[in-house]
Amino acid sequence: MIWISFTGPFNIEGARVKITPTRFEMINKLNGSYYDMPLSFIENYIPIEANFELIENLIVGNLFEKEIKKQKIETNINTYVVKGDITNLETTYIILKNGKPESIDAQNNSGDKQVNIVFEKYEKVDNQE
Repeated sequence: MIWISFTGPFNIEGARVKITPTRFEMINKLNGSYYDMPLSFIENYIPIEANFELIENLIVGNLFEKEIKKQKIETNINTYVVKGDITNLETTYIILKNGKPESIDAQNNSGDKQVNIVFEKYEKVDNQE
């Protein structure tokens, strides 16, 4: 299960999302609406198939290493750039030299749907680096 809370200025929560292997649920606190849809609903908005494991890996920044075809890796001063194709999806991962993801861009091959995830800040958990 994936829980996501969207907060804005002054740490005010605007929406809360729950994603399970079969469902997408969202409470929009700004307009008081509630959505309960099959997971495939999100295919209307992002360029990936409604696959729970794929969505989970994208959100947490895991590299789809086994799924990436035509993989190309570039090395820059502070980052690695991994480019490749996953079924009907062009991806670009920017990974810091310490192994943490910096950003993920994914776009479907027709170019009409795109998602960009930026990992701006990390919190230490149990003094882990």
